[in-house]
Amino acid sequence: MNGTQVDRACPVCLATGTDKVFENRMSPVGGFDMSYRVASCRGCGFVFANHLPPARRYSDYYRELSKYDTCADAAAISDTERLRASRVVAMCEPYIERTSAIADLGCGSGTLLGSFRAKGWERLHGLDPAPKAAAQARAMFGLSSIKSGLLADAARLLPLRQCRLICLTGVLEHLPRLREEMSSLMASIADGTLVLVEVPALERFRRKPFEPFGEFSLEHIQYFSARSLEQFFAGLGARRVEMELADLPQGTTDSIFGLFAKGGAPNPGREVSDDGAEIRAYVTESEALMSLVRERIANCRGPRIIVFGAGSHSARLLPLLEQWGIASRITAIVDRNPNLHGRCIGRWTVESVARIADDPEATLLVSTFRSQTEASLALAASFPNLQLLPYAAEEFRP
Repeated sequence: MNGTQVDRACPVCLATGTDKVFENRMSPVGGFDMSYRVASCRGCGFVFANHLPPARRYSDYYRELSKYDTCADAAAISDTERLRASRVVAMCEPYIERTSAIADLGCGSGTLLGSFRAKGWERLHGLDPAPKAAAQARAMFGLSSIKSGLLADAARLLPLRQCRLICLTGVLEHLPRLREEMSSLMASIADGTLVLVEVPALERFRRKPFEPFGEFSLEHIQYFSARSLEQFFAGLGARRVEMELADLPQGTTDSIFGLFAKGGAPNPGREVSDDGAEIRAYVTESEALMSLVRERIANCRGPRIIVFGAGSHSARLLPLLEQWGIASRITAIVDRNPNLHGRCIGRWTVESVARIADDPEATLLVSTFRSQTEASLALAASFPNLQLLPYAAEEFRP
């Protein structure tokens, strides 16, 4: 586990008692040990990560190892990302005039703001910690009001009180100081301001196909259900305007889209939810799937293994490969993300995919779930190496 551990009160109800759900041990990536404990609140049932690294380590991680500013151009944006952006615009459109100002906090390369712009909005502002986000948003969507910074910097860098809508898509699940930062944000916006959030839906973690333990990534440290999300915003003094549990393409966790308005909502108090039972079922099913992965990898007889992928999947898999006595055969770990090249994951230094050409006899372990098929095909087109795929075709079926 990480050397300095931070215990948190429940971000939803502020209770301090928790029950352990899962110990999420991961290899350090780029010098960042992001291991943590998944826990459920005894007060309200909310599921969140505890025994965290310090908050500063998260901000350093996002700044140094970002994967959110590596999109080369608009053509490289995935269909799923475009779909998510269109769902946000459709939910918000009835409530905001075209003359309204919009801020997207955690805007990445600007896909969502670009979607608003395509629908006629012009007063668009964005914020993201990724160093290249502003330049890419300008190049890809012509957006000129993107700032580099953390959520805590938003009120200083952006005209939040002038904005009718604040968007945080794929943000809340990442924040180690969730309650504090969102309380500060709500205090910096005007009464009646709309806040649009999107988070992975705990209710759908077990919707097949799903990656074993995939929701316990390096970065996701809050696990919202629709009920706990509404309860969280009620505690911030916001009322629900709309909420949708949205189906997303196969292999992507379904999302909760919630639109809230500051003001007018009493805190409903602690409503005990069933989030703890749902997350425990997810852990049980993940353990069963991981046992199948172990069997497939154990059957690999190749003397040398090159691992493709240096993200959360590999960070979780490498300690298991050590336990299974397989890690000694790993000769290289490669990744397409240039921000990872030269960084360490566990005891290996991440290299460019071109490294595979140096050893055509090595077995390629394709260490990804959601992109396994696409990655396998792309690698096969460039390299003759035998491939080891951790997941069977039937595990990708609904």
